[in-house]
Amino acid sequence: MAHFRIPISGSPEPEIQLKFRSASPNYPDKYYVGTATNPPGKCNLGVQVPYKKNWLGSIVGASNSDTWLYSTVTIYHNSMTDCVSMDYAEKVSNATHEVGHSLGLDHPSSGSASSVMQQGVQSIGPTTYDKNDIIAKWGP
Repeated sequence: MAHFRIPISGSPEPEIQLKFRSASPNYPDKYYVGTATNPPGKCNLGVQVPYKKNWLGSIVGASNSDTWLYSTVTIYHNSMTDCVSMDYAEKVSNATHEVGHSLGLDHPSSGSASSVMQQGVQSIGPTTYDKNDIIAKWGP
């Protein structure tokens, strides 16, 4: 079991703790920092891709509604630096956002929610909204 301590911006509680138990220690989540080849006018900052086993036992891409075996998170350093000129806080926020996807969090349905899971460049950490979303998904 892994323990994660995540600071919460603007929260009276300084951080939350996540207890994550991998269903399969043979398939841990994977995190990468790499470079992207961006087509003109596009800037991919990061991506999270879930995987599952199909009925033949082969590992294939999964959807958000599937039960995942594991996921990969890739953060594109060149995009964060060259396309958007992100500062340190924005890069940390982007990485936190992608890790949130690996925990099964989606973009908020309400555009007004203060959340690190909002799409776009921002410089916030996980908020109370994110904490409640994690608790709703994984329990207290």
